[in-house]
Parts: sequence; structure tokens; C-alpha cells
Amino acid sequence: MSKKFSEIQNNHKLLKITVIVLNVIGIICLIYFMIPYLKHDMSISNPKAMISSYSWDTFGFILMIGFIPLVIANVMAYIFIDIKSRVLRLLYFIPSLICLILVGHYLMIGTTMEEEKQKEAISTMKCVIDGKHYSYQIFKEDKGEFSLGMDENDKLPLSIVDYTSEDTIIKSIENYYKNNGGMCP
Repeated sequence: MSKKFSEIQNNHKLLKITVIVLNVIGIICLIYFMIPYLKHDMSISNPKAMISSYSWDTFGFILMIGFIPLVIANVMAYIFIDIKSRVLRLLYFIPSLICLILVGHYLMIGTTMEEEKQKEAISTMKCVIDGKHYSYQIFKEDKGEFSLGMDENDKLPLSIVDYTSEDTIIKSIENYYKNNGGMCP
């Protein structure tokens, strides 16, 4: 009889350890995906993918998918890990609550169906290098900042572009082509 009792006790300890490990993994994943989502990371990790999206959008979608497994892990912790105070046991649901808030934000704000306004380029330029033609469009953003539109296959290193003004963008692109044997007519 005592052998069977000790076996049940060992199984219960193993179950507690498994539940704790699942919750720790869930919290680590929540933090890992929450940080780029909250920073609103606008980088595109794989622009040549069939369906590419901004990093914040990808992480918001992953948070949405991971919400249910996180809730299951938190419920398992509430049930199987013994803490005498019921109020303290409710603390297991804090990660689920944080994830729910993030998913709600993603669904309400991140996926609005409004179409973006098409911006008109304030300036365009064409350049030639090695017999290949490339075109650039300069846009003025709402906050007075400038951005550059370019071809998908363009090899222009964006680190050399000075985004201070329209003129500095044009000059830096012209200098790049001039230094590499090309020209911008």
C-alpha cells in the first residue's frame, strides 16, 4: 500500500513540475512576443516571403494564437499547484490577463479596416548602374520626416541615405551612384 502511495505522490510531483515548466515557458514566450509588439517594430524580417508583414503585426498574431495555450497552462497551475490562499492562486492568471489585453489591443487597433492614404511622391529620380535602371520616389511624412520609395530588387544601401531633407536624399543617392560608376541623369 505504501509503495502505491509513494508512486502516486511521485506522479503528483511530476505533474506539478510539468505545470510549473509549462507556465514558465508560457511567460517567457509572452515576454518575448510582447516586447516587439509593444515597441511597434516596423521592420520586415523576411521581405521576400510570399506573405510578408511588419514584425509588430506578426508578433500580435502570435500572441493571439498563444492566448489559449497560456490560459490552459494558467488553469492547470491554479488546479494542481497547492497554495492555501485562493487570492494568491488567482495570481496565476496574470500572464493570461496581460495576453488578453494585448490580444484585445491587436484585434481592436492593429487590424483596423481603414485603408491607408496613398501618398504622392514629392520628388522622383532615376539612376543607372551596370546597364540597370532604378527609380526612387521621395515622400514627405506627416511629421515632416522624409522617406524613400525604391524598387524591390534595388541594391542601394539605405545606410548611406541622409533623410534630413529632400535635397540631402537626392545628393546622397547621386553620390552613391557616382562613386560606384553609375549616374543619375
